[in-house]
Amino acid sequence: MNSGKVALLLERQSLFIKLLFVAVLFLCYALAVQSRWSQFSVWQENPSVYFLGQTPLVSTADAPYYLRLARDYSLGEYPRIDSKREFPKGRPNPKEIPLLAWTISKIAPIFDGNFSLAGNWMVIWGAGLFIIPLGFYGWQLGYPLSGLLGGLIGGYTVKYYARTSVGRIDTDFLNLFFPLLTAYFLLRVFQSKQQRDAWTWTVLAGLTMYLFSWWYDRPGFSLVFFLILLIGLFCWKHSSRQLLGSLFLFIVCSGPEYFLKSLESLTVVMGVYLNISFVGVAKAQGTAPAEFPHAYNWIIETVPLSLTESLSLLLTNPWLSSSGLVFFMLFAIIGWRKFLPLMPIFGLGAIGLLGSQRFLLYLVPFVGFGFGLILNAGFQWVWQRWLQKRSEQNPQNDLFGGISSKFSFHFVLYLNLGLSWLLLNPYTIRGYVPQPSFPVSYYQTFQEIRKITPENAALYTWWDLGNLILEQTDRALFHDGGSQYRPKTYFIAKSLVSQSQVELAKIMRFLGAEGDRGIQRYNTSEEKLMAEILNGDHFVNAPLYLLYTDNLIDVFPTLFSIGKWDLQTQQTRNDKFREFDCQEIENQKLDCGNLRFDLKNGFLNEKIPLRRIVKVLDGNQFELAEPHAIGLNLQLMYTEDSRIDRVFLLTEPVYQSNLNQMFLLGNYDRDLFEETYQNLPFARMFLLRPTQQP
Repeated sequence: MNSGKVALLLERQSLFIKLLFVAVLFLCYALAVQSRWSQFSVWQENPSVYFLGQTPLVSTADAPYYLRLARDYSLGEYPRIDSKREFPKGRPNPKEIPLLAWTISKIAPIFDGNFSLAGNWMVIWGAGLFIIPLGFYGWQLGYPLSGLLGGLIGGYTVKYYARTSVGRIDTDFLNLFFPLLTAYFLLRVFQSKQQRDAWTWTVLAGLTMYLFSWWYDRPGFSLVFFLILLIGLFCWKHSSRQLLGSLFLFIVCSGPEYFLKSLESLTVVMGVYLNISFVGVAKAQGTAPAEFPHAYNWIIETVPLSLTESLSLLLTNPWLSSSGLVFFMLFAIIGWRKFLPLMPIFGLGAIGLLGSQRFLLYLVPFVGFGFGLILNAGFQWVWQRWLQKRSEQNPQNDLFGGISSKFSFHFVLYLNLGLSWLLLNPYTIRGYVPQPSFPVSYYQTFQEIRKITPENAALYTWWDLGNLILEQTDRALFHDGGSQYRPKTYFIAKSLVSQSQVELAKIMRFLGAEGDRGIQRYNTSEEKLMAEILNGDHFVNAPLYLLYTDNLIDVFPTLFSIGKWDLQTQQTRNDKFREFDCQEIENQKLDCGNLRFDLKNGFLNEKIPLRRIVKVLDGNQFELAEPHAIGLNLQLMYTEDSRIDRVFLLTEPVYQSNLNQMFLLGNYDRDLFEETYQNLPFARMFLLRPTQQP
């Protein structure tokens, strides 16, 4: 065979191998799309649980924030100050509307203006996109199996799949795609032989970082990748002219404004999630003498887990998770220059193993990537040994065997990809279907509240449901998910767990008139601040509504811990609603498994005295017995057909709290509050009676 035919065969072979890889890569991506479409199909089959009319619900508390921004933006409403947030002063909107909200607003017309449906389809198509740059990165390394398996496994790990399933209309579903795409472009920069190619890839990396900063509003990534670009260009021995040109192009394309904010963003993240105090974000906030508890300390994502627990949030078997990560690290150490662009992502994810579990999201690709590296390298070694042996046995077919074997190698390699996926799949959570973050009853409740409250009303409640309340009621809130890190959060918690409705009313009026600025102004001494709150005359030129929702029972430990924070000692206390599953009452005895309540004599397990036995129907206390002067409080919640619905065992502080007295028992001071709405067991709302204008 002449050299021309050999060259043509090699060229076609190379093309076929590339096309085969691209086909397999997009098949992996299609699998990610299909799995989330399957989740959405389950939602469609159960519309009473997952839909409100034609609108799919959401599975993250932040989704209503983006949906509200998208809806307002589509109507031409994107003011500099959002007057509905952080009442009374309002909260500045981001300078640019978040990219997620902007995109939803642009594609919503395709879905007949259904913003939630548009957002869910973005998740379906977007959550698996990270597989594409990860796959090309592995191809560029010479280990195509690594990126493919990293995408397949990473896409179904516990941490990633749960956070990028349908309904999760939040930034998480593209938070791997942008940095991995940047890493791929940087690798191409380092490998470029021509200055023009290097600068082209640099521009693409910078533009990707610009989109990522717009998407996630964490420009600290720009600084980190800038440093990687600098180190990589130096280590790959690029010329000074090329190095300086690339650095300049990266800054320009990633957005100079974002780049200038990158150091500040990075230090804030380090302080919040890593608790590095030198960056100015510690466990308490505010100025002396009153240092208020920081809400970050009660956010689940900031709480570190044990190493085993963290690894189990990747693959469900922690030993498999650790094995994949170890394989990746071994290859990364040996070929560190080629792996350099991945190090910011891997390093951030590694922090999640012992620090904030929030960062584990960035570690998920590297488990499968590590397995792919070791399998690719091992299979390649075996294949080469087989080719060598075959060549020794039949030297005549060496040329033709070499040409055909390359295609065969990749074909068999991808068969091994499927086999590896089948073996590791049981340790993922593929098949998981998320539940809505908010039941339909919440949407209906808040829509009713919108109808019965004036447009200038302000709702005083806890922040957990804040984004949904804002979206559904269009009424001002004192704080929400995103503004809960202010000193006012301490006072809101303090008022809800307080045993004084007078104190609750005074805190509401103070925060309604002064807000966080008032806290700062009067915080020259703790005594002066509390005196101003409790004794000052504060007029609020808007109706204030106190809104209780049933989720406050679940988050009461957080409420109590923040509200009982001691400003002097910086210590707190813990307590909660203790709820039990119990059978019906027989012969004045209530059986709750290991607990038996004697309702006649007022004892728990015949030893522990009960101070009160309270029976509640329709949100109102209808019977009260006080068998002993001390002890715990038993609270029985009845349904209309006289069945026991819920049973609470409460300490005195929990029983006397405003939350319990007003929401569950219906005991409220009618001189201070007027009940304006009741939809138990979901919500109850009171109007704070206004004071006369001074």
